[in-house]
Amino acid sequence: MGFNRRNVFIACLAAMLGIFINRGAPVSAAAAPDIKSAHAFPMPFKPSLGHNKITFRGLTARVKIKIYTLSGELVKELEKDNASSQDLVWSPVTNWRGEALASGIYLYVIKTDNDKKTGKLFIIR
Repeated sequence: MGFNRRNVFIACLAAMLGIFINRGAPVSAAAAPDIKSAHAFPMPFKPSLGHNKITFRGLTARVKIKIYTLSGELVKELEKDNASSQDLVWSPVTNWRGEALASGIYLYVIKTDNDKKTGKLFIIR
């Protein structure tokens, strides 16, 4: 019972045959998630397995993401400025000079107007 994977219909068990109408709340756009639910995938990022992008999911309408090395060097800045999606795709996964990133651990900082979240990225070449 519940929504299918694309949230297109509801399946449920009924005790009798008939026509049933859902008089629930009207359908509206999903509310923006709390930035604390944001995450990046696939982790670890492995180009040898065919990975060609890193997706940041669970974002609010306006965010800035900065990726750093463990020594604090800025690797890349990404920006999302629309509400049409809760995802931001980093593709190709390169630094600000367009060079592929070396294997290692990287830190990301997601910032909104009033919130911040940090996390780790793992790249295995």
